[in-house]
Amino acid sequence: MHSMERLCHRRCTFYWSISMPTRRTLKHSLAALATVLLTAGSAMASEGGGSSSFDFGTVGQAVVVVIIFLILLAVLGRWAWKPLVGQLEQREKSIEETIRHAQERQTQAEELLAQYKTRLDNANKEAQDILAKTRQEAVEARDLVITAANTEAHRAGDVAKQEI
Repeated sequence: MHSMERLCHRRCTFYWSISMPTRRTLKHSLAALATVLLTAGSAMASEGGGSSSFDFGTVGQAVVVVIIFLILLAVLGRWAWKPLVGQLEQREKSIEETIRHAQERQTQAEELLAQYKTRLDNANKEAQDILAKTRQEAVEARDLVITAANTEAHRAGDVAKQEI
C-alpha cells in the first residue's frame, strides 16, 4: 500500500474512504457531468434561436439528472469498475508472483553456477595434480631405466674386461 493510500485510509470522510482508482474515476465522471451540463445549455440555446442563456431547466430536472447520473455511476461502479479494478489487482499480483519466482530461479541459477565453477576449478586442480604426478613418475621411471641401463652397461663392460 502506498503512503498516500495509508494517509487516505486514516481519514474518516467519505471521499477519503474511497480507493484511489475509484476516486480518480469519480473525479473524471464529475468533470464529464459538469462538461455535459455546461454545454447542454449552449446547445439548447443555439436550437432555440440565438439567446445564449444557461437554461438547465428546472431545479427538479437538474436533481433528477444528478440522481440518474449517480445511479449510473453506482451501477457502473458495481458491475464495471470494481470487476475491472479487481482484475487489474489480480493481474498485478500475478505479475509480482511471476517476478518473485523469476528472482528465486535466478538466485538458484547463480548458486548452481557458483557450485559448478567450484567443481570445475577442483577438477582442473585435480587434473593438474594428476599430470604433475604422472610427469614425476615418468621422470622417476626414466631415471630408473637409465640407472638400470648404466648398471647393465658397467656390468657388461666389467664382464668384457674380465674375459679379455
